[in-house]
Amino acid sequence: MVEEGWFRRREKGVTYLVPSSSMVAKEYYKKGTKRHLSGNINGAFADLDECIRLNPNHADALIRRGMIRAGKGELDEALKDMAKAIFLLATREFFCLACICPLPFQILRKPGCKIVEKTV
Repeated sequence: MVEEGWFRRREKGVTYLVPSSSMVAKEYYKKGTKRHLSGNINGAFADLDECIRLNPNHADALIRRGMIRAGKGELDEALKDMAKAIFLLATREFFCLACICPLPFQILRKPGCKIVEKTV
């Protein structure tokens, strides 16, 4: 049995256990965060960039990279990172709330509901 986050890859008759890209992305995020907090901005940026390359929906990495970009004066790019992160977090929270308390969302799905007609 393979632990969660790992998968098997067979190459030239040998089976390897390889970490998933989301698992590797998580490690790049941790490393980038440590570097950012210690003041190694360029190293942090590179690690966070790699994290986002492996998992483009890593909201925390987008926020931290946005902070670094804002600090460097790259405001347009910082805003893009932050906007994407906010969208991802809002979407995640919306669906979590819909699972916990589905009744209000079922009401919103009724025909004629103005909110649903604009968003669906």
